[in-house]
Amino acid sequence: MSSAETRKPATDSAPVKAGPDLQGLEPPLAYTIPRACAVSGLGRTSIYKLIGTGALPAFRCGGRRLILRRDLVAFLERSAAADARSQDDGTSASLRKPRDPTS
Repeated sequence: MSSAETRKPATDSAPVKAGPDLQGLEPPLAYTIPRACAVSGLGRTSIYKLIGTGALPAFRCGGRRLILRRDLVAFLERSAAADARSQDDGTSASLRKPRDPTS
């Protein structure tokens, strides 16, 4: 293959924009990984780690991994609430012991 025929690999890091055709429509029911990153402010690696740990549910549809909008919103709300609790008691959420579900 000559240098003129060499192709760059496609990446998910391209900027994601809402085009004019999306204005006035309901928000999507599910996001691709790049769109979830764009709307949440989370990085791609963080999203994949959260999916891997089960903290953020995702599923495959065709060849794409999708995150339901309601699952992304719920995760962000849980994270914000945990952060607020940790600021109230002066500890980092990651340093606190997990709650005992039996108490």
